[in-house]
Amino acid sequence: MTDIDPATGLGYLTAVESGAGNGYVVGPPLSAESEQLYEAADRGTR
Repeated sequence: MTDIDPATGLGYLTAVESGAGNGYVVGPPLSAESEQLYEAADRGTR
């Protein structure tokens, strides 16, 4: 998460982390399509 507001605890989800092994964690940034999917789900539409 980035830009977390200390007063509300709200921020932006920029990646989903996944274990890569050997102590590394990877999290490729979410795409524009991911944002569109989230917004559609939030509205309850396709």
